Amino acid sequence: PVTDGAGGLELAVDELCRAASEAAANGCGVLILSDRGVDANRAAIPSPLAVSAVHQHLIRQGLRWRVSLVAETGEAREVSHLALLIAYGASAVHPYVALETVAAMVRAEAATGDKPHGAGAPEKYVRALGKGLPKITSKVGSSTLPRYFGAQVWEAVGWR
Repeated sequence: PVTDGAGGLELAVDELCRAASEAAANGCGVLILSDRGVDANRAAIPSPLAVSAVHQHLIRQGLRWRVSLVAETGEAREVSHLALLIAYGASAVHPYVALETVAAMVRAEAATGDKPHGAGAPEKYVRALGKGLPKITSKVGSSTLPRYFGAQVWEAVGWR
């Protein structure tokens, strides 16, 4: 989700929620919230805000059960980033910048002519994320990822 800045972030989030509820009401089963359209004139709605806003809006509209929310974001790089998005209502997360970065590192290593050590690196990265998620969910008393989904157990600490 991106905003052109003309109407502000609040209007962009409202439009995103309206479009999401319209799509869900019309039978769409998967909504992809992507920040790929960012350029010099369009800023991304922060992915935790976009996911949480759409998740809560669809709950209020009685439509959340109809759709899965996929966060396709360049912001997610670490396990905690994925955990945050899942806790805010994402059914799945595609950390495309992190995956592209890992793949680029493997290509750069291969270009040097050295024996590549990064074979299968994107798969290893995804596996590491999968192993890290249960560790985070267990810290808040949730033994499974589905129980953690939409729990909104994260909060900002130290902000006034």
